[in-house]
Amino acid sequence: MQLTKRLIKRKRTEMICSSGKISAGADRRISTNDIDGASQSSIVAPFGLICIPASNADGVVVPTSAGSMCIGMRIPYNNFDLQPGEVMLYSSGGATLVLKNDGKIYANGRELT
Repeated sequence: MQLTKRLIKRKRTEMICSSGKISAGADRRISTNDIDGASQSSIVAPFGLICIPASNADGVVVPTSAGSMCIGMRIPYNNFDLQPGEVMLYSSGGATLVLKNDGKIYANGRELT
């Protein structure tokens, strides 16, 4: 809530986040190359989910009092057969896990029973 209030108070012309290509990811930190040059950022993810972004992914970085943090990656455009409310996990190697609204679960395109 505090972060939201501070962001709302900022001038609209002030940049509050940046995006850039991931150039390296290790030790829960990433290197990004954005309009300000190279920078190191922590990775933020929902509790229970851990990931290291692939090199060349488009990351979104925001400044915080604890340093810059990568809050997400741009979803690559693809013809994912997802409906609102469905979830897909995927890896850069092509593995997928899909949770469908009807309760079905698919691993690499095969329904799990």
